[in-house]
Amino acid sequence: MNPKSNDQFDALIRVALSREEADLFDQLGEPTVPEAFLGLFTGSSRRLVWITTVVILVFFAGSIYCAVQFYQAPTIREMMLWGAGLFFCILAVLANKIWNWMEMNRQMLMREVKRLELQVAHLSHKLEEKENDEDETSEEALETKP
Repeated sequence: MNPKSNDQFDALIRVALSREEADLFDQLGEPTVPEAFLGLFTGSSRRLVWITTVVILVFFAGSIYCAVQFYQAPTIREMMLWGAGLFFCILAVLANKIWNWMEMNRQMLMREVKRLELQVAHLSHKLEEKENDEDETSEEALETKP
């Protein structure tokens, strides 16, 4: 789904909602990428996110060290060893970053599910009110009949 259709879909939702619900919908909003990333550090898996962040920094520093040693290596064998270390460090950084992105995606999906739950709760509340109003009017109609 492209962004234009998402905006159109959000506009249709706002039209269908009452003023109060539309204001609540606008307050929930979409977090920006930096906000979503910082939200990782406050979620349920914040300790693991901190650990992966430290691991990313350690392996990034290790990759820089391996790269410097690679260019200063006097023999081909040493260059291959430092190159393998560089490859491993970059791979470890990428794996941890991919995990962070997947965790951020999970949190954004949970946010959307909660948003849907809120909309279903509002709809359920409206339906209950409507049924109660219909029950009251039907009881009044029965009482007025001779």
